[in-house]
Amino acid sequence: MTTRRETVLMRGALGAILLLAVASGQLAARLDAQSAAGGGAPNLSGRWARAEGTSRLSPPVNELLNGRARALRGVLDEAAYPKYDCVAATMPRIPTDGYNFQIRQEADRVLLMYEKDDVVRTVWLRGNGHQAPKSGEYFLQGYSTGWYEDGQLLVETTRFVYDPHGFSDGSPTIASSQRKKVIERYWLDGDRLRVEVTAEDPLMLNAPYRYRYAWERTDDEWLAFECDVENSQTILPFLPQKYGP
Repeated sequence: MTTRRETVLMRGALGAILLLAVASGQLAARLDAQSAAGGGAPNLSGRWARAEGTSRLSPPVNELLNGRARALRGVLDEAAYPKYDCVAATMPRIPTDGYNFQIRQEADRVLLMYEKDDVVRTVWLRGNGHQAPKSGEYFLQGYSTGWYEDGQLLVETTRFVYDPHGFSDGSPTIASSQRKKVIERYWLDGDRLRVEVTAEDPLMLNAPYRYRYAWERTDDEWLAFECDVENSQTILPFLPQKYGP
């Protein structure tokens, strides 16, 4: 038999779910209205699958490396790459593998969720009273702020930590520094979501690295990445050892 306390708790949970659904519906309706009016915030929420390959708007990143980045590329040992410890990829590298991703727009933030490495990025919308990080605080995925402009979502991400494969996890890898900055633009083009990414890093690149790609809505099942450190490290003894054990 269900107790009164359990009944109250279930009703409370159901009420919270209903309120969340209503709020989400109201936000979607507002975004649709703004988008139809030709300005403000487009309705980008949903699940997206890659529709077109990457279009480079600059030379390949390996052609933009300065002396420091080339030197690091020469000395880094693949056995020490963070990916073998299930450390997630960062921007601008996350979308280049073509995994599906989701966008969820809320009143004060936008959530970008990727199948790749189970990454979830929070983009804090400017003007909503969010407190910025303190001086000296850095994060693996950086700190992202966003705003709507002329029917586009713009995202600026800074405060990255140093990342040995911040631009490429190929062999050799291409590192990024704590001064990396990434700008993303999202907009709707008919049924497609177009995204343009610009990454700059004065400690590693001689010029900004830019590319563009497109996505389409999908109902594909969401696949968990589920990296396991123990399994990921089983390959380490078979990798070329630049510096020995």
